[in-house]
Amino acid sequence: MSLPFRIISSSSGAQRPPNGAATSKFFFCAKSNKEEATMQPCEELKDIVLHHYRKFDSREQADSIKEIYSLQEGVTIIGNDPNEWFDDRDSIIAFMKAGSSSKMDIAVQNLKAYSEDNVGWTMDRVTIRPPNGNELVVRHTRIFHKENGAWKMVHLHVSIAVPNENIG
Repeated sequence: MSLPFRIISSSSGAQRPPNGAATSKFFFCAKSNKEEATMQPCEELKDIVLHHYRKFDSREQADSIKEIYSLQEGVTIIGNDPNEWFDDRDSIIAFMKAGSSSKMDIAVQNLKAYSEDNVGWTMDRVTIRPPNGNELVVRHTRIFHKENGAWKMVHLHVSIAVPNENIG
């Protein structure tokens, strides 16, 4: 039997329904009726990310955020600090404005961008050198989708790499 969606099973949190039969939690992902789409490199998304980096340590960063981020509910930034979890546009803009006063030298490495239909994603590694001279390697992943023909970011995750042996 062919279903109009794929079933992705998650064995964690499995519960038995009232009839006692074993089951798992399932997540449903819509299948397209079109031919199987494939991810492709996306220079447009690379350009968006690089444009944003050029505005990083300036007062124009908040304007760049307003241009890049979606207006829809569900937009998120998850930063490296445990308190950096922002899930609405106003808190995202406030967070970015607070950081825009810091002058930093940023070197972008390994920027990759892909898209498939109306969804795109990027990942990169950047070396940040703040005025104190300490060098920090930061990793980013971003998710975009198209709104009215324009790419809009819906998620950003920031992490500072810590070697496994340094984790308790």
